Amino acid sequence: MIKLRKIKQKKIKQQPITVDDNYQAKNMFIIIIVMIVLLVPLYFITNLVIGKDTKETKESTTKEVEIQTEKILVGQLLNRKQSEYYVLADKKDNKMSTLFDNYINDYKNNEDHLEVYKIDLDEGLNKGYIGDESNITDDLKELKISDTTLFKIVDGKIDSYYVGNDDVVNALKEING
Repeated sequence: MIKLRKIKQKKIKQQPITVDDNYQAKNMFIIIIVMIVLLVPLYFITNLVIGKDTKETKESTTKEVEIQTEKILVGQLLNRKQSEYYVLADKKDNKMSTLFDNYINDYKNNEDHLEVYKIDLDEGLNKGYIGDESNITDDLKELKISDTTLFKIVDGKIDSYYVGNDDVVNALKEING
C-alpha cells in the first residue's frame, strides 16, 4: 500500500502595492499632454479642410437676392409704387390658373407691359376680403371679392375690373393684343 503524504500549504501574505500619488499625477499629466499634442493639430487640419469647403460654398451660393414682389395681399391692392398695374386675384385650386399664368407670361414679354401682381385668395390674411357677392370699391374696408378678378389700378384707384374666369380670360387676351 502506498501512503500519501499530506503537503502543508503555506499561506503567503500579500502586501498591497501602493502607488505613489505623485506617480499617478505624473501619469495623468502625461496623458493630458499627449492628448493635447494629438488633438490640437487635428483641430487645425480639420478646420483648414472644412474652411476651404465653406469658402467654396459661400462663393458659389453668393448671388444677388431677388425679392419676390409679384405676390401681394388684398390690403396692398392700391399701394404699389407704379402708377399703373394689373392685379389678378385668384384661388390656388382654380383650374384656369395655368391659363392665366400663360397669358400673363406672354404679356410680360411685351416691351411696354405694365407690372402684374397676384393675390392668393386662399391665403389667411386675405380671408376678410372674400364674400359671397363682389363689392368692388376703392375703399378696402368694404372691398369684397367673390370670384377670380382682374383689376387694373391707375394712380391708386381701381380703373377697371373683370370678375369670373371667362371675363378674366377675355381681358387677358385683350391686353396681350
